[in-house]
Amino acid sequence: MTALDFTIYLILVLAAACLFLALYARQEHADAEHQRRRADRLSREAQEHLLWSDEYQRQARQLARQNLDLAERNSALQALYALRTRQLLAKNFDLVAANLEWKRSRQ
Repeated sequence: MTALDFTIYLILVLAAACLFLALYARQEHADAEHQRRRADRLSREAQEHLLWSDEYQRQARQLARQNLDLAERNSALQALYALRTRQLLAKNFDLVAANLEWKRSRQ
């Protein structure tokens, strides 16, 4: 093996090493880019989930207020219904009492 053959062999080995290192660097760069994009996507998704969480909490508070308002209105309507029922019973008490006496007398 002559010095020229050794030099050519060394150049080929170094070229192969450079090619390998270039391919390795390209793969590492692609992996890093993939990781960066994934991190960006996850960050955006986390922000979106946080915004939706805030929106759902706001809606839950609003619905709780509406539910409380409806419960208060229901209580007020039940009180009015009870008052009106008592008024009608008081107004028709004589009629109801006479009807009950009549039913009892038939038995």
